[in-house]
Amino acid sequence: AVVLQAIPTRGRVVLIGHALGGGVCLDVVRRRAVDLLVLLAVPPFWPGGTPLPPPRTALSAAAVERVERYLRRVCAGPPPAGMPVVHFVGSKDRWVSEEQSRKGPFAVRMIHGAGHSLVHSAHLGHALGEVLAAHGFGS
Repeated sequence: AVVLQAIPTRGRVVLIGHALGGGVCLDVVRRRAVDLLVLLAVPPFWPGGTPLPPPRTALSAAAVERVERYLRRVCAGPPPAGMPVVHFVGSKDRWVSEEQSRKGPFAVRMIHGAGHSLVHSAHLGHALGEVLAAHGFGS
């Protein structure tokens, strides 16, 4: 509900989410249309997708299971018809593979040399700028 309230009701909106945050974005766009959805390294819990084992984490096994259950639910169906969605995946991501990502219902852009934390990649800014420009955002 907090995310929905934060999205402007006027003007063009781009929603960007990384990993679990991308799952939250998939959940949000089913209730509030946006002009472009950008996913960053979202584990492929969609039908036909098989995520790799999650990296070691400080989360308990029960917490990881809750996260995976949530992602399976929000990734179960495609995004709303007509909503452009681009999924960026790092070529060295040990959790989100290019092959599995391409089984999802949206365009995939590879960020070569990046791992799961591809937000730290120097190449992401350029690639994201290209996608935004292709969808009429920016100058």
